[in-house]
Amino acid sequence: MTEYEVVLEQSDDGSWWAYAPDIPGVISGAGTPEEAKSRFHGALDLYREELAKTGHELPPSRTRSAVVSV
Repeated sequence: MTEYEVVLEQSDDGSWWAYAPDIPGVISGAGTPEEAKSRFHGALDLYREELAKTGHELPPSRTRSAVVSV
């Protein structure tokens, strides 16, 4: 099983968005980070199904993240 970095980002209106830089076009939004992550997982499942229909797979996981102090 491949692991992907998922970014959880809060917008100015307080909603949360989840996306993986390595998987363009798959994004989900919700009222909490947990719900955004859960919805992202559902969107990713649908995307994988569509890829499988055309004989494609998810791209490789290449993104890494780090926390820095400023």
